[in-house]
Amino acid sequence: MSSTKFFIEQLVTKYSSRYQNALRIEVADNEGVIIADSNGDKIGEKSAAALYAAESRQAMMMGEPSVDEGKMNYYSPIVFKDKAWGIVIVKGSPDLIRDCGDAISDAIESFLTYEGNLLLEHNSPIRRIVTNLLSPSPDKDYILK
Repeated sequence: MSSTKFFIEQLVTKYSSRYQNALRIEVADNEGVIIADSNGDKIGEKSAAALYAAESRQAMMMGEPSVDEGKMNYYSPIVFKDKAWGIVIVKGSPDLIRDCGDAISDAIESFLTYEGNLLLEHNSPIRRIVTNLLSPSPDKDYILK
């Protein structure tokens, strides 16, 4: 399991617990496929609304709060390197869903940035030279280049 998927699953679990399961939280990739779900039963399903929201890169509320349930869907885009990475979908009462959806998408964007910076740092020329110098058998030709 990738570290990104693990992080997202843990985040969804944490927020679901925080709101005592009053919200249904899903995260979909940029193709609208659900990759994390607070109930666990929609993983792998494709959501056309999530795909539309991810492509538009705009946060949006959908649906009318019904008299019985009072629930709406909130779509908060995850943008990484100026591209749609995915979407956070939160279903619940209108007063909670916006804050929760935006907090989760911000956390995922921050994690993706952090993970991307680690990868860049790991592959940087200075990092490779230092790693080579500290290795048990340094490659002198590489270092002198």
